[in-house]
Amino acid sequence: PSPYPTGTPTGTPTPDPTQLHARLPPCELDFGSNPVGTVANRSVRVANPSPVNATFLLRHPGRGKMDCAFRCPTEATQLVPPGGEISLPVTYAPSCPGQFSVDYMYVECTGNMGRTEIRCLGTSLGPRVGLTTDHINFNRVRIGDTATRTFVVYNESDFRTSVQFDTDPEYSAFALDTGTAVLERLQELRVSVRFVPFAALAYHRRVRCRVAHGPELTLDLLATGFSESHEPPTLSPRHLVGFAELLRNGLAVYPPDFLREELRKGRVVVNASGFLELNGIAGGKDGSEKSPPTAGGIEEGGLVVLESDFVDFSRVSAVGEFQRTVTVSNRSRGKMSISWPERRPSNCFYVTPSNADIPPMKSSDFRVHFSPNGAVENFFSAELEGFAAYTSSRDYTLVDDVTTFPAVCLLVRTTASTFSRLSVGGRPTQTFLPRCRFDTRKIVFPPTTAGGVSRRTLLLSNASDDPVMFSFPEDPDGIFRVRPSKGVLRGRHQILCVEARPPWTKTYKSRVTCLINEEPKFSKDLLFLSSAESPRVYLENDGYIWFPPVLVRSPASQDYTIHNISRLPIRLALLLNT
Repeated sequence: PSPYPTGTPTGTPTPDPTQLHARLPPCELDFGSNPVGTVANRSVRVANPSPVNATFLLRHPGRGKMDCAFRCPTEATQLVPPGGEISLPVTYAPSCPGQFSVDYMYVECTGNMGRTEIRCLGTSLGPRVGLTTDHINFNRVRIGDTATRTFVVYNESDFRTSVQFDTDPEYSAFALDTGTAVLERLQELRVSVRFVPFAALAYHRRVRCRVAHGPELTLDLLATGFSESHEPPTLSPRHLVGFAELLRNGLAVYPPDFLREELRKGRVVVNASGFLELNGIAGGKDGSEKSPPTAGGIEEGGLVVLESDFVDFSRVSAVGEFQRTVTVSNRSRGKMSISWPERRPSNCFYVTPSNADIPPMKSSDFRVHFSPNGAVENFFSAELEGFAAYTSSRDYTLVDDVTTFPAVCLLVRTTASTFSRLSVGGRPTQTFLPRCRFDTRKIVFPPTTAGGVSRRTLLLSNASDDPVMFSFPEDPDGIFRVRPSKGVLRGRHQILCVEARPPWTKTYKSRVTCLINEEPKFSKDLLFLSSAESPRVYLENDGYIWFPPVLVRSPASQDYTIHNISRLPIRLALLLNT
C-alpha cells in the first residue's frame, strides 16, 4: 500500500496499485505572497486507500539551509491506517523581503514503494513606503527667522510598518516634528519640517528615512540663510545636480571665485547640460598646476572630512563639563568656513569654536563639550550638525549660477552616561531595567557576489518610558557592520541598518553581542549569516537527455529539469551545437 498526498484543490487520481514502484505525481503548495515576519500555513493530506497499514517518511533536504523559509514536521516514520488519511502541516515564514523561495519535500513510502515530490513556493513582501516629494526647498530665510514646510510619508502596503528619520530635532537646523512612527496599512502621515538658520550659507541636508524590512528613502532639504553682512546665492535642486557633476569631474575642489576666473579665461567651459567642465587645454602643457585632480563622490564626502564621526564620553560625573576633540580636514584647494550652532541652554552637547576657517589642504581641531547640568543617573545622546562652505560662497557677487555649491553637512554622533561606577556603599550602580527586544535574533542577508554589499534592517523596540543605551562591538574581520553602532533609544523603536560585505565566495557566520544599558547581564546575542555566491546549477541525469526510439521524421519530446542550487537568481540560455 502507498500513501498518497493531495496538496492541490483539484486533487489527483488515486495511483494504480499495480504501479506502486513508479514515481508518484508531484504535489505543489503555493503560499502566494506574504509579508516578512508573518507565518502562512498550508497542509498536505496523505491518504491510504489500501486495506492494510501504510508507513511513510517525510524528508526535507533543504531544512538545514540558512535561509530556509519552509518548515514541516520532524522527519520520522508515520503510520496511516487502512482507508484513513493524515494531515501534515507546512509553514512558510519569510524573513528577508523581496525573495522568491522554492523548496522541495518528499513523501517516501517504506519498502521502496514510491515517492511523491512536494514543491513549495512562496514570495516574501516588504513594505511599500514612499514620500510625496524627494526634496524641500525653503529658499531664502533670514538668520533668526523660522520657516516651515510639510510633506507626507505614506504606506501602500496591506500591513503595518515602522519608519524612522535620522535627524535630531534638538541639534539640527532642520527639525522634523516626527522622528519615528508606526504606519498602519494604507496610512498617510503628514510631517512638518522647521528650518532655523544659524549662519549665512547654502544649507543642504540629505535626510534618510529608514523603513523596517524595506529600502531606505532619502529627502533632500535645501535652504539659504542670509544676514545683512553676508548674502550667499539662493540654492536650488539644480545646483545639487551640478555639484555632483563637479565632484565627478574634479572641479569641485576649487572655490567658486577661482572657477569664475577660470571660466572667464576659457580654461573651463559650460557644457550642453549647463555644468562646468574642463576645456581640454586647462592646466597648460605640464598639466601640473591648473589641472584639477579627481575628487571623491558625494557619498565619500571628498571635500571636507571628519576624522571621526562618533564621540563617546562613556561614564562621567553629573557635575562639571567634559571635552573631546574632533578633527576636520579640508581637502579642497580653497579656504573653507566651518559653522556649528551656538549652544542653547537646553543642550548638553555643543561644539567650539562655532565658526572657524580652514586653509586649503589643512586640518583644524574642534572641541565637543558635554555638560550634564547635574542630571545624575541618565543616558545622553545627540547628533551634532555643522556645515562647511567655501568662504567665497558667502558673497553672491563672487559666485555665478554655475558655481553655486551647497554646503557640506558634517555630522557627529555623541553618547554619554552619568551612572557612577560605584555607589556610596561601594557596590556598582544599577542602570535602568530594560524592557526592550529585537524583532529577530537571526539575520540572514540576501545573497550577493564576492565583494558585494547586502543590507538588512534590525528593529529594536522599547516597551518602557526609560531610555535604553545599546552598543554593538566592531567586527574584527570587517564583514558585518551595524549603523549606528551605539546610541540611546528614547522613543518606542529604533531601526538599525546592518550591512554585510563578504569578500570571498563562502558563507560567513558571526555571533554578535549587543550590550544593553552598559550591563553585561542585559546583553542580547544575535546571529548574522551572509554568503557570497557564484552561479551553480544541477543538471538532471549528468547532463544527458534520453529520447525513446521513434520512427523516422516523427517528433519526440522529453522534459528535462535544471535545478538552481545557488541562492542567486540565474538566467539561462540553451545553445545547441549542431
